[in-house]
Amino acid sequence: MGKLKKKSRSSRHRVNPVANRKKGAEQQDAALRETKILPIIAKLKSVIPNDKSMALGTITIMCEDPKYKSLLLKEKLLQLIMEQCLVDDNSEIIVESFGLLRNLVIEEGYDVATYLWRQNIWVTLENNLNKAQISFQALKNDPKKVQKNESRLLFDYIENLISLIVGLGNGSDDLFEQITNKLDSLVIFIKEILNYGLDLNNNHLRISGTLFSSILDLIYDFSSQSVEFIQNLDQILEIDINKLQEFSNKSKLNKLTMVYIQGIKLQLLEASNISNGKDEILYNIINDSLSTIQDINIENERNVLIENMDNTTNINITEETKKRSKAKSNLQAISLTIEVITATIEIIAVGRTPEEDVEIKETEDDPLFNSLLGRVPEVLTFLLSYDEYKTGSLTALNNLNWLFATLRIYLDEWSKLAKNLWTLLTMKPEENLENKISLFGILWAISSVNHDDIPISDDFIKSLINEYQTVSNDESLDLYLKEEYLVRLIGFLASLAQTQGQIERNGEISGFLMLILNQLPNVSSKIVIEILDLIYEIFGDLEYDYDYPIFVERQYLQKLEELSPKIKHSIRLVDKNVNPELKIKGEEVLNNLVRFIDYKKKERGL
Repeated sequence: MGKLKKKSRSSRHRVNPVANRKKGAEQQDAALRETKILPIIAKLKSVIPNDKSMALGTITIMCEDPKYKSLLLKEKLLQLIMEQCLVDDNSEIIVESFGLLRNLVIEEGYDVATYLWRQNIWVTLENNLNKAQISFQALKNDPKKVQKNESRLLFDYIENLISLIVGLGNGSDDLFEQITNKLDSLVIFIKEILNYGLDLNNNHLRISGTLFSSILDLIYDFSSQSVEFIQNLDQILEIDINKLQEFSNKSKLNKLTMVYIQGIKLQLLEASNISNGKDEILYNIINDSLSTIQDINIENERNVLIENMDNTTNINITEETKKRSKAKSNLQAISLTIEVITATIEIIAVGRTPEEDVEIKETEDDPLFNSLLGRVPEVLTFLLSYDEYKTGSLTALNNLNWLFATLRIYLDEWSKLAKNLWTLLTMKPEENLENKISLFGILWAISSVNHDDIPISDDFIKSLINEYQTVSNDESLDLYLKEEYLVRLIGFLASLAQTQGQIERNGEISGFLMLILNQLPNVSSKIVIEILDLIYEIFGDLEYDYDYPIFVERQYLQKLEELSPKIKHSIRLVDKNVNPELKIKGEEVLNNLVRFIDYKKKERGL
């Protein structure tokens, strides 16, 4: 099946609309280095606090442009921050430095996270968390003694430390695991912050909204990947999640915070054994998340982040940072909403079984599925037009379509939606490989149910076969994504081969699948396993009008018997320690090969 997993942990943090701006030519880069990069690096090395602080603010803005960021990193920006800024005597410079590191880790991911980890950033983080905890204790003991600007700086300090930890965890699975094992003291500190910061009785937030959001980010992030973490959520929060949601609504917190609460609510539901009222909770999570983001003007927020990218000399850095932070937060709220919807669909799929011979009620009587057939796809298809949301929206739409294709409920309503989506997705080619994986997963789901009602031309089939060959021969592509994509493409083709009254189409597609098998041993085991599974499905019944003219007359049975030794060898190459699920499926497919050959022989008395 073409259902996809949730997106990577770090993807929702990357909502920068200028991330795809092309880097300049070498001559332009050389000019920029002399006029902008070296002067600002010189200020960063200054012993004058104002110069260094100004440089940090300017660099933070410049790093949102990939061109500037690349040039700054080449000037050993990370090393400068670690060696000169994080050890500065000025508290504001330290706070700003952690904020810049946080941004760089989020945008660059593995490379920056790994570099910082190897530079013992965790020791630095622990030391600074200890300092922050001492200062927070003083604030908690006597708030009146702490000036407003001091408390604001403290909240920013803690926020940046927490967000940097989240960013590091997003860098790789290994880093995530290492950090998870080091969180005990931070969790205690977070509990202390929440106990002080949330005045639930008076709906008052005593800490900054951005600090609260960063705490929820950490809770959401780590509980989404760690079963142990989510099981301990009640102990971490010590707050009823519904009261927390009510508090966020009455306190008018930022949109990102409100969506994080929905995400945590979903994770608590997933970890529980609740069955009664589960659909209502899922509906409310979807509906509340969408309602939170519905009035965000994406174009306006994108413009805030794009403006002043090339002119950082005549702006108020502090005000600019606030504006950009709010815009980023709103855009991230949309990305997080997509993620929450994707996860919700997965939970629905796992908790349901396909309907057979039962009378299905109207969608008006089922708010959850009414939303899944209306508001959800409407928002997701709208977001497809924005590059920063396209991958996530396609992933969610892929899972949504497989939900209906698998459960076989509300098919009349879903078919209308599916046809419109088919038209939208086949209008123009997609270049991004990750997006194409989801796209062909969606088309596969649609064609598996609606193959008689969608327009398929011979040229379209030929283009898909050519696409497979082109991608298969492209050695520059990421091997994992490439294999995932080819599996989706094969699955989609196979679904088109099962239409009755299309014998020639079946012959072209099944012939192509057999051609791939004939290339053994130069075919990946995963693709071999997928093709065999699909062949069993395509030719599972002699009553299919294409079975005799294609399977029998083209002697597919004899060809499969001849290929059996190579197929067995290919499947045995799968390492059960590296890919246990594929190994299990491979052994199942191999056992079914013997049964399938025997079945097809007996079927026609051969």
